[in-house]
Amino acid sequence: TALHEVRIEAKRLRYLSEAAAPFLASSPHRKAAKVTAEAATDLQDVLGQLHDAAVTEQWLRAASTRAPGRTKVAVVFAAGLAAGELATRAQKRQRALRKKWPAAWARLHTGELHRWMEP
Repeated sequence: TALHEVRIEAKRLRYLSEAAAPFLASSPHRKAAKVTAEAATDLQDVLGQLHDAAVTEQWLRAASTRAPGRTKVAVVFAAGLAAGELATRAQKRQRALRKKWPAAWARLHTGELHRWMEP
């Protein structure tokens, strides 16, 4: 949940940076605003993929516990097994993305990128 909130804030920063860049008189500030927008986009993308993988896992776990009324036991078992495999893949994806997002955050969180926002 906290990382999803960070994603929303990164999106807002991206939109602000993209909107401000054309109006910045100084070329270095304009470039910094564009780089900020790119870095915010990278963070937003990584965190969006992480959120999607978490939601996918939750959905698969919930769906695998519901069995239709007249479905054969073998079909229910196979569907549950497949859902378990997919949930495991979603967990692996989440672990990989949890390792990846700090680098995207670090790129965005450098002081140089934020100088264009100073008065």
